[in-house]
Amino acid sequence: MKRYLLLAPILCLMLAGCPAGPITPAATALATCDQFAAALHVVSQPTVFAKLNATTINLVTTTRDGVQPFCTGPAPDVNATISSIAIDAGTKVLTAVAAGVQ
Repeated sequence: MKRYLLLAPILCLMLAGCPAGPITPAATALATCDQFAAALHVVSQPTVFAKLNATTINLVTTTRDGVQPFCTGPAPDVNATISSIAIDAGTKVLTAVAAGVQ
């Protein structure tokens, strides 16, 4: 019985924390930017970065420069789907670079 009493508040907190309705474009952009930042963080670690050649460093820099306007400061005037695709593509590039090095 005590087990069920402990689960009830946890269940209530879980249900209260869930968003009601569709996810907004701003929330989607925030989530994809967080994923991009995490991938960039992995690639920029000294142990990983030291293993990159000049071409790969150029790819990482170009990817960062292409995605950064969407995630920091005012985003370019494009619709939310395009920005989400751009951020997601940048994340995939950085993830692939990190996977190729480690």
